[in-house]
Amino acid sequence: MRAQAAPLYAASLAKHPGYAEGHANYAALLVQASKLEAAADQYRQALGAKPDHAKSRKNLQLVENQIKAAAAAAAAAAVL
Repeated sequence: MRAQAAPLYAASLAKHPGYAEGHANYAALLVQASKLEAAADQYRQALGAKPDHAKSRKNLQLVENQIKAAAAAAAAAAVL
């Protein structure tokens, strides 16, 4: 079901790029699919549309922390 939702979100947001809640929901879907960079971009777009969107601000911070942790883990693994 998630795989079917992604193109629908993308199409809807192409028509309504200022819909912050739609960007936030799409971002959550992308997080579940482990597409963290794309999720972060959607949270940023949500904040661009609605700068006071608290859920997006909080979740963007969480996703950015996950991205940093994954990069640190990859760097540590490369050293081994």
